[in-house]
Amino acid sequence: MADAVISPRPAASPSSPSTKFIAFTIATVSASVSRIDATWSSTMVPTPPIGM
Repeated sequence: MADAVISPRPAASPSSPSTKFIAFTIATVSASVSRIDATWSSTMVPTPPIGM
């Protein structure tokens, strides 16, 4: 039982800091990718529309 008390159990609640951090990181990465895509599409040679 001592091991169970010492080692933190994975928190399943959405309010856990690690879950919030992961969600924040994913949101930040998604926003960064969107900005990079917008920058690339405005500076690169125009590419054919997706679906052609």
